[in-house]
Amino acid sequence: MNNMKPKKKAIELIEKFRGTEISFWEAKSCALICVEEVIRAIDNTFNRGVYNFWTEVQDEIKKL
Repeated sequence: MNNMKPKKKAIELIEKFRGTEISFWEAKSCALICVEEVIRAIDNTFNRGVYNFWTEVQDEIKKL
């Protein structure tokens, strides 16, 4: 993920949705939906590092 930290990615995703002029909470919800879809698409046995990154991003979004 280009050495991006999970928290930075979480903020980036939320900000992308905020650019569509929706509330922070709506943007957070949209970002979580996107990350959940990515996690479901990853084979967590083959791509363990990628899977771990996205689950950490999910956790960071939830904390914001």
